[in-house]
Amino acid sequence: MKAENTCFSVPTALRNEVSLLLDQQLWLFGCDVRNQSGNILLAIGFERIRPPEGWKAATQYHRYLPDGSCLKLWGFGFWISSDSLMGVFVRRGDFSPRLCRLTESIWRPEDLPPMSLPNSAQEISQAWRCLSCVFEWFADYEQFILQQYGLNYRRDCLRQWVKNPYTTAELISNHWQKLAHDCYTLSESGTGTVSKPVHRAGCPCCTPIRRREQS
Repeated sequence: MKAENTCFSVPTALRNEVSLLLDQQLWLFGCDVRNQSGNILLAIGFERIRPPEGWKAATQYHRYLPDGSCLKLWGFGFWISSDSLMGVFVRRGDFSPRLCRLTESIWRPEDLPPMSLPNSAQEISQAWRCLSCVFEWFADYEQFILQQYGLNYRRDCLRQWVKNPYTTAELISNHWQKLAHDCYTLSESGTGTVSKPVHRAGCPCCTPIRRREQS
């Protein structure tokens, strides 16, 4: 019988691509919350939790996805959990996923609880599945932005960035789709080899984004 692979390893190419694209994506989320027509994240169902008064810290945005998963966004990274307690944290600019338990709001990276690598085969598979789902959601989000706000809006956001964009406005969604595929492959194989079919269609936490009606 083939032994289970219980070593969590991030392929170098995947680490580099996610690190660069996530840095760009978090910049774009920042542009979207400052959108002249209103905060786009709030418009699509996120809740905003600002830091305590007087703190120099990041605002937390969170949203429950259709399957019950919880996504939390900050300027310094994101956290995704299938049970709203133990989840996967990814720091901006460094795709080194770690498990941690969040039971209350945080606003600074130094306030994150102790973190660990996924250890068991189940933890490793679940971590990759969570990441596949959130990257699929990022892809859907960027499609939504192009449909609702236009390509020129997204191009303007990238022009305002002081860094060189990792990819163009037209291709952001495609890149996230590819990364979702890669992570789903890893959830199935338990290895560092990306070779399986594309991320399955119809995953309940990857449903298309719908703009929330404004009251």
